[in-house]
Amino acid sequence: MGTRESPIPIGTTFELNNGWEITVVDVIPYADDMIKEENMFNQEPDSGSQYFLAMIAAKNNGTSVDKIKGYYFNVVGPSAVAYEKASVVTPDPLPDTDIFPGGTAEGYVCWEVKSSDAGNLTMYHQHVEPYVFFSLKP
Repeated sequence: MGTRESPIPIGTTFELNNGWEITVVDVIPYADDMIKEENMFNQEPDSGSQYFLAMIAAKNNGTSVDKIKGYYFNVVGPSAVAYEKASVVTPDPLPDTDIFPGGTAEGYVCWEVKSSDAGNLTMYHQHVEPYVFFSLKP
């Protein structure tokens, strides 16, 4: 479990080897309207693409203050090309702030993905190896 072929299911908590406990709480595969409504300056996705939101809960199980940032998470789909966090304002974003040991942060991360990939995405933390994959399959 935790591979691209067998990702960690939505709602299942997994502790990464950097001390962060991650749970994908929910996904919104077609979030174009939510993104547009959140900020009038958010751009429409490219043709053939869509915005995809994931609600992530992250708990600091380490021994020091640390940050968990939305741009640490990438997604990959059947095209086998990774998507980085979209540069848009999201509703209830994953906070970019200090989290003390035992503290939890929760919020959305957004990616602009090809619509053909949106039904079968997996997420991973780009700074933790080996990569651990979380299912974003609705």
